[in-house]
Amino acid sequence: MINALEETVTNDEQPAIHPGCIRIIVKLGEHLAAGDFAVKALPEWMLELERSADRPMTRGTHAGAVVASEMAFEGCRIDQWDLACIAALWLILYSPSPARTTMDDLIKLADTGVIKIVASADGAIWHCEVSDYSSEPGHTVH
Repeated sequence: MINALEETVTNDEQPAIHPGCIRIIVKLGEHLAAGDFAVKALPEWMLELERSADRPMTRGTHAGAVVASEMAFEGCRIDQWDLACIAALWLILYSPSPARTTMDDLIKLADTGVIKIVASADGAIWHCEVSDYSSEPGHTVH
């Protein structure tokens, strides 16, 4: 699925989003990761990510954002695309300057929501865009 998404992401032609899911597309430097994630499971995956970190991931802190960034880039390096996507999403939602979207917003976009997260190769700059797959591209939220 990820390979198919990777090919189509670059061509702006994407397969339908799986029912009950949102699509997360992450570009970290030159690495691309993508997948459909069940929205009902996202809160638990965020907690599991926090529990699995080797250092505390305190929401709303710079230290937590650094850990999330490292985990996202590591996920790309070791071909664990789910880790890359979930860690990048954690950073966007819970960094000291989070995106203007919330977990509740994402849950409401089940079946049609796409979140694109892009970071510079050094992880210093992060940007995300949330859109509804059934309409025009969304606004920039971070």
